[in-house]
Formats: sequence, C-alpha cells, structure tokens
Amino acid sequence: MIELAKLSLAELQHLLSILPKEIEQRTQEREQVLEELAALAKARGFELAELMRCPEGRGDAFASTVVAKPRAAPRGPAPVKFRHPLQAEQVWTGRGLQPRWVAAWLAEGKKIEELAV
Repeated sequence: MIELAKLSLAELQHLLSILPKEIEQRTQEREQVLEELAALAKARGFELAELMRCPEGRGDAFASTVVAKPRAAPRGPAPVKFRHPLQAEQVWTGRGLQPRWVAAWLAEGKKIEELAV
C-alpha cells in the first residue's frame, strides 16, 4: 500500500496524472471479462445472471464473493407515534433517540402511553 503522506508534491501530481488512465484500463478489462464470461455462459446454454445467483447449500460466503445484494428501497418518513399534549408541534416517530421533551415527560413519572397519537 502506498503511504501518501510520505510522497512529495511532484510524486503526488504524477500519481494523479496516471490514475485516470489506469482506472479506464481496468474498467475496460473488467467489461471485457464480463463479456467473455457472458459468451461462455451463453455457449453452454446459461445466462450469466443465472450463474451468478447463490446455489442452494453454498451459504452466504459464496453469494458475497459473487454478487452484491441489492440495496433495500429507502423508507419514507415514519408516521408520528407520539405528540406532546400541550405543544402539538413537538412530535416523535418512536425511532432514534428520545427527544428531551419525552424524557422530561417520563422523568415526571408520567407514562408514554399518554403521548400516543
């Protein structure tokens, strides 16, 4: 691994000038390998995506080395679950840290159920 802190300014600038070319070359090589794999799979009667799925009994280790799992869709805003009875603008969804006004409410010996919407 290169220790960037030990490089001179000139060495860093040189590195910066050659990196885009290297990245482009590796990207092209990767695309070429994927095309070759797809052609090989097709010649054998498979689709590449079909072969990249985790076979039964191989476990997560195989899946994580082959294909990254798709990200979950982002969740929308959570519905309000708690509202201050006297100050309606103070709300809480129940996610994350308790707001101070909820902690103060509970510290007074009151129940959180009294804040439920």
